[in-house]
Amino acid sequence: MTVLRVMSKLQLDAPASEDVVTNTTHWLTNDFGDATDEAFDVIHDKLGSFYGAIDAYLSENLEPSVLWQVYDLSEAEPRLPIHEESAPIVPGTTRMPNQMAIPLRFHAAYASGEVRSRRRGRLFLGPLALDATDAIGDMEIGTDLRAIVANAAFDMVGDFTGATSGSTIVWSVFSPTTLAEGGTLEDAAFPVVQTSVPNRYAVQRRRAKRVSAVTIGA
Repeated sequence: MTVLRVMSKLQLDAPASEDVVTNTTHWLTNDFGDATDEAFDVIHDKLGSFYGAIDAYLSENLEPSVLWQVYDLSEAEPRLPIHEESAPIVPGTTRMPNQMAIPLRFHAAYASGEVRSRRRGRLFLGPLALDATDAIGDMEIGTDLRAIVANAAFDMVGDFTGATSGSTIVWSVFSPTTLAEGGTLEDAAFPVVQTSVPNRYAVQRRRAKRVSAVTIGA
């Protein structure tokens, strides 16, 4: 078994401290990055469906595509991508400040005697369109949008098996600490069992636009 690290990259078309927004997921698989197997197909299908479900709530400041770079964590560092692929998205037609993000929470099954933080993770989705605000103008993530994001993420949960190759792949929480303590990659990957979205936004300051003007009082 190995773990594939998938970096989903969205390109900002406006100058910012961070020109590329990256969300990272990990997938436990017996594929070992073999292009003749179907792990890549599953990743493309699951992540493509996820971004397709939420892209209308993303900012017009984003380019209309997502790039996936896949790394095999069984390889020695520094690693090169073993696979790159892109897919179109259709962002919204409005924008909020680039640093606003929806925090998608996910976790694996908890176990007695295990540190819970090793079994949970977050993705900060954004930048966002104005449609991502609550309808009553309270600057909250509305109930309907929380359900859209949480449900789209939950559709990635579970073991998937390639019909032809028999490759298995599962979205997992990856714990570098478990690996550093002597565990295997399989020991350090905990399959995701639950997804959730709170009603409050997260702020990712590194995504903010650079200061372009300063006015001094006189």
